[in-house]
Amino acid sequence: MRKAVDGDNHPDIKYLELRRQTFIDLIGDRPVDQYFPNDLQDYVTAMQFWPANATKRAGAGETRTILDSNRSLALKPLARKTMQDGYLANVKTMMRFGMMKHNYRDPFAGARIRWPKTYGTSAVREGVDGSGCSWRAAKIQSSARSCAQATKPIVRKKLSFI
Repeated sequence: MRKAVDGDNHPDIKYLELRRQTFIDLIGDRPVDQYFPNDLQDYVTAMQFWPANATKRAGAGETRTILDSNRSLALKPLARKTMQDGYLANVKTMMRFGMMKHNYRDPFAGARIRWPKTYGTSAVREGVDGSGCSWRAAKIQSSARSCAQATKPIVRKKLSFI
């Protein structure tokens, strides 16, 4: 899908292929209609030991080898947000790509993910204006006295999921 639109040399192709390969290595390469919601949970559970920035480590090895070598968490694990919005979202999109054309069901419909506590937390980012205030916090800042007050509810909400 992406290669047809953007070509083989698009920078995102490398990441998408890695994400697809980790899913296939851990869950198996089957026809799309043979995947089920529990496969998504199995993938999330297995990937909890995937090191952050794994793509930046040259010659890291096979998926299971990488996961097994980081069970001690010697390397910081992937952030939950990266797994949720990156790996998992990409796998779901790839699975749903041919649904209309080939008339099959969404294999992950109704999947509810339970997140292992091993996943790392997201890095704190500085706001565009240098204030440390994120764009989300800046939007609600008008009703708060400071950026710090505006971000407090967001931080509490984030920590409650971990």
